[in-house]
Amino acid sequence: MGLFSLPSIEKLQANRDIKGLIKALNVEDYSRDRHAVVALGELGDTSAVEPLFALLENEERRVWRGDIALALGKIGDKRAVEPLIRTLDDRANAKEAAIALGQIGDVRAVTPLVQLLGDNAFNDELIAYALAEFGADSVEPLISALSDGGPRGRRESAAIALGLIRDRRAVDHLIPMLKDEDMMVLQAAARALGFIGDLRAVGPLITELHVHDPNASAFPIIVISLVRIGGDEAEAAIFEYWRNHPYDSSHWPDDVVLALVSKAQIRKVPDLNGALAVLCDHSNSDIGKSAREALAVIGN
Repeated sequence: MGLFSLPSIEKLQANRDIKGLIKALNVEDYSRDRHAVVALGELGDTSAVEPLFALLENEERRVWRGDIALALGKIGDKRAVEPLIRTLDDRANAKEAAIALGQIGDVRAVTPLVQLLGDNAFNDELIAYALAEFGADSVEPLISALSDGGPRGRRESAAIALGLIRDRRAVDHLIPMLKDEDMMVLQAAARALGFIGDLRAVGPLITELHVHDPNASAFPIIVISLVRIGGDEAEAAIFEYWRNHPYDSSHWPDDVVLALVSKAQIRKVPDLNGALAVLCDHSNSDIGKSAREALAVIGN
């Protein structure tokens, strides 16, 4: 049968013709093969797993091994875990393998993924997001990665992942990272503590609020984390800072600003006229409206 008489991949996918798509994997046409792989991933039929395994191990198809890994991740069959773990050794396609392993969520992948953190050949943030997909199962290995003597990228990415997971077991291990000599690690730890939202972090974050220059890159992250955690102690420290730096809030995330304005209005926090006035013409109309309403309630 000639190439041009073959049914299109789009038609095979529309008809959910899994056998036809698997057959298309063996046609010596790069574009057609690749589109068949993608289509099989989109359809998510587990009967495609074994044929995709064969391609994953085929050195002649190494150039699109990443597409195969992504397809296996979308299918979500746990039989793919070990082949995908082996694919992590292939630097050119490890990113896609990591994403796929995160999608499948089998705990066998946690340790190999943690071992990649801090390796300059990989995107540490991407690995962190993949590990976050495992939730509680990856918390202990990530906690170990915070203090196992690894490079900066390893500590930073472990903190990022722990913040995404939001497991309170990480709090006591993230707090010491606020003293890390590397600013990127400190910022990742502060952000993670804000996401987790445990009151144990308030005191240490306030301490860092008074240590760092307001122009330092970590400073707004510390403030935002305190807003997210909330509580009387955190809010008192934030409002004090806001009074003294009224323009800074225009650069904070919208949800944080809205929450802060709402709390200021409800509690009728004094001496915030200047800070609220800055927000009245905010590009987010909801923030501008809330700031004007708050001024009407608590303004002099």
